[in-house]
Amino acid sequence: MDSTDVKKQGFHCEFINHPKKHGGGLAIIYRSSVKCQWVPRTQPSPPIMHGSWKLSRMNQTLDTELFYRPPGKDSISFFITEFTEYVERHKLTSGHPIFAGDFNVHYHDVTNLDALDFETMTQGLGLHQHIDCATHRKGHTLDLVFTPFLLHGTIISCTQGPYLSDHCMLILTLGMQKYSPTKVKISSHCIKGVDPSSFGPTLYGMLCQLDTAIPLDDLARKMELITETLLDVHAPSRTQHISLRIPKSWFNLDIKRQKHIARFWERQWRCHPTEHNWTIYREHHNAYFNHIKAAKHQSLTSIILDSKGDSRKLFNTIRKFTGSLASNPLPPGKELYLADSFSKFFLEKIQRIHSQFQDLPCFVPPINGDIPPLETFTTVSQDQVRRAIMSLHPKSCELDPLPA
Repeated sequence: MDSTDVKKQGFHCEFINHPKKHGGGLAIIYRSSVKCQWVPRTQPSPPIMHGSWKLSRMNQTLDTELFYRPPGKDSISFFITEFTEYVERHKLTSGHPIFAGDFNVHYHDVTNLDALDFETMTQGLGLHQHIDCATHRKGHTLDLVFTPFLLHGTIISCTQGPYLSDHCMLILTLGMQKYSPTKVKISSHCIKGVDPSSFGPTLYGMLCQLDTAIPLDDLARKMELITETLLDVHAPSRTQHISLRIPKSWFNLDIKRQKHIARFWERQWRCHPTEHNWTIYREHHNAYFNHIKAAKHQSLTSIILDSKGDSRKLFNTIRKFTGSLASNPLPPGKELYLADSFSKFFLEKIQRIHSQFQDLPCFVPPINGDIPPLETFTTVSQDQVRRAIMSLHPKSCELDPLPA
């Protein structure tokens, strides 16, 4: 397919060729009305290929992460490790991420151990897989699309398209709703632009002229007024708009400090790509990644422990984490009408069952005289009764708060 032909149809094409062979590269075809921007990311190790594009249209942004893993069992365990680290790094900073591509994993094959390991890994990362049809001519599901569980509604539907090669096209229907943070206007002074050689003597001279015999509250207000007046002269006030986002419960000052350090060394490495800067950047990046994992683990553990003894609260918490919504299985209608409909349905069903047995002879169980009657029970000790009781699982609910 020529990129010129694609442009004639109102589309654009971005692609990355495989460095060592024909085929097996990455490509993204998008409409001309969509803005596409290449996002530089830390690339996984060969032979895995990766490309990241940010698609924008009508104030909505979609982060598309494409992968290609060449076939072969030798690279599957290595790919799982690389994919896990990449998703944990970029799932937190992306608004609507979609991880897709040719993974060359037989995802729906329950007898394939590699596929089971890969599926367990993606579920542990909180990813939802949307492809439930064959994507290869031989009936295998090799091309996959993942989104986080909390954003699984980003993809409304997925259907199988025509076969362009030995793989088919996948048609995804997206429904995105951009999160709009609250914007506020603040005023601040640029303290870094203040010249200490002129600001200090001026402030000292004005403070020395104050009358110290006045009340303390009045003295504090005058000192504050003098300081503010001098700041307006040496560091004029500037107004800017900032976005107020919902804070994460696991985000703390240590993670913020480690993030700034990792970003600093990333800029150093990009400006001066030496082995030394790369090593330091990787060390701080891994430390930042480990800080996030530890903080999230501690936060989620505390939330789960708060639901101890309350099954309803625990299941509501899990439902909130996974993003699953409870659906009402009952048909629409009033409750009294539904109750009468259920009663009529089951009564008619019982009558139909009875009518099928009217012509059958009555069953008489055979009498076997060899079975001895039960006259006594086997005696048990207190230890046997205690072991039987202690082996029961301690379960409880709101209707029966005492453990079993």
